[in-house]
Amino acid sequence: MEVRKIDFKNSEGRTLVNFSNAYRGKNFEDLAMVGKQYNENINRTFIRDYFVEKGFELMEYKIQNSPRDSLFIQLDYTARSTNTFNQYGGDIVINVLSFAIPSMEKPEERKNPIQIDFPKFNVDTLTYEIPKNYELSHCLDNVNIETSIGTYHTEYVVSSDLIKVVKSYYLKEGVYTIENYAQFYAFVNQVKNLEMNNKIQLVQKKQ
Repeated sequence: MEVRKIDFKNSEGRTLVNFSNAYRGKNFEDLAMVGKQYNENINRTFIRDYFVEKGFELMEYKIQNSPRDSLFIQLDYTARSTNTFNQYGGDIVINVLSFAIPSMEKPEERKNPIQIDFPKFNVDTLTYEIPKNYELSHCLDNVNIETSIGTYHTEYVVSSDLIKVVKSYYLKEGVYTIENYAQFYAFVNQVKNLEMNNKIQLVQKKQ
């Protein structure tokens, strides 16, 4: 399980991003070991390679110590991005940060069942600062998908200077046979395509 709260602020073509991520499971175990056995250079490299989003440059990080009986551990880090707010003429296109969803074999190529040992659950709360003198080009539509395989939801909350995107993705555990793999593939692929193509267009305010 992964729960992320991420704030994006754009300035002069560079985006400063603050991540606050909570993990459980294997990621919990990995982060709990950071700082206990290795030096700072090794720890920083580990965080950069395995926890920092691809395309982001790590600046600083902090692991929040959890109570002994806690099921979660929190990683806060600050990073830079050059591919979040993209200028196209007078418009700005925001590439909404996506969930990491692996590509799946097409049903006609799949030869064996697929087994999901544990449910996958991701929640993102993404806040994008609207640059001065810009506004949304059009209204944003919420997305709600509920199937026997899992669920996916996206909600947009817009104010004068902020866009908040709240997303969740839940994939049920279980064995998916060849007979029902097509349904499994259709759901996962639909979510992946929605995530990869989620962009927000901003236009200059009319004077």
